[in-house]
Amino acid sequence: MKWLTFGGKALSDFGISVDGSQAYLKPSKAFLTYQIPGRNGDIVLAQNRYDNIVIPYKCFIRTGFERKYSELIDYLNSFNDYQKLETSEEPSIYRKALFHSSVTPQTGSFNKSGEFTLNFDCMPQEFLKSGDDPIKIQTGTLVKIVNPTYQPSKPMIVVTARGSGSIMIGGTNVHVDTGAYSSLYIDCETMDCYTISGGVVINMNSAVDMPLDYLMLQPGVNEIYVTDLSIEITPRWWRA
Repeated sequence: MKWLTFGGKALSDFGISVDGSQAYLKPSKAFLTYQIPGRNGDIVLAQNRYDNIVIPYKCFIRTGFERKYSELIDYLNSFNDYQKLETSEEPSIYRKALFHSSVTPQTGSFNKSGEFTLNFDCMPQEFLKSGDDPIKIQTGTLVKIVNPTYQPSKPMIVVTARGSGSIMIGGTNVHVDTGAYSSLYIDCETMDCYTISGGVVINMNSAVDMPLDYLMLQPGVNEIYVTDLSIEITPRWWRA
């Protein structure tokens, strides 16, 4: 593997070489299964979710093992939440990963060199970097956005000017009122609506008139129409 970055910093900055053979591991889809006496086979109920996946990366240090290894582990343990994990094997995507596992290194003679495995606890999605590019939509304009994956995405929508109006995605229409605030953040993933004023996050769930989990960008073409508002929509494309 040419490079691996976690939290914006490359492991090569610590003098670490990485084997990328496990980069292509995939998550499992969650189902509930039921068995009924007298009926062959299982009854399955999809949970519409995937499980986290642990991806191991085998790492090598050729010289100066003790210092490089200590600095690396100290850096990895400095985070308390998900960070971007990117690799040269899949340069068009990133994962959201946690590092919280113990590490058992194997060292060479006089502890000059060594190898070890880093286990990253990854969210199941492979996020397309192209899905992080916001798309601006002005009022009264019909915009068609193509979801290039087979997975419905839950976008981030930012209302960029004070006002009251509606946002239509596909056949779903939601009324929005920003009130006294000049911007409004609608996070369809966390189903949360908020604004930021004076550095303080203010809950604004009352600003929308329907549950946000209905606002999704389906695979294929999605028509978006905005009335009396201007927005930026970040699609958050992902694949399993």
